[in-house]
Amino acid sequence: MDLSYQKSTGLILNGRLIDTSGLESPGRGSKDRRVHCTKTWQEREAGKVVVYTTTMGIVRETSQRCLMVRHILKTNLVKYTEKDVFMSREVQTELRDRMGQSYVELPQVFVEGIHIGDADTVEKLNESGELRKMLKPYRSMDACTTCQVCGGFRLLPCSVCNGSKKSVHRNQFSTELVALKCMHCDENGLIKCYAC
Repeated sequence: MDLSYQKSTGLILNGRLIDTSGLESPGRGSKDRRVHCTKTWQEREAGKVVVYTTTMGIVRETSQRCLMVRHILKTNLVKYTEKDVFMSREVQTELRDRMGQSYVELPQVFVEGIHIGDADTVEKLNESGELRKMLKPYRSMDACTTCQVCGGFRLLPCSVCNGSKKSVHRNQFSTELVALKCMHCDENGLIKCYAC
């Protein structure tokens, strides 16, 4: 699949030019929020659609935008990888580095390592019909099913420490009882679902 980015005109997908000029919403951060991704991101995400979202519902507008993008992708039967910046500090840092900004609006969508845009861009591409054409290679009937292991949350309590974040191994170097941090899970005591 040939997916490349041209700053002045838009995206080229399978030899077709998709005009994305004018899709960026004015007054929301920098002039051009799309960023050239390095070769490593394109290699890592070859054949994938990645969406950075949040499950935190405190800021209603952000939560609704994330739900809207999820709904649009599920309606188009797109199988995508969702990365929750609320649940992982590592994902927050990854997105900031990737976008080159300290403040990033959520959600952000990437196709094969190339930044497509935020919720407004995805909505406009969907309304124009270009999103369906762009994401046709990523359609899957599995996109409608919910994981039987994690219930669609993509995270499970750590099987080593049971979510306590404390290592089950005793410190053999001292006589004191010192709680060691579990090396298998993240800062919330969670691991990625093995079935998703």
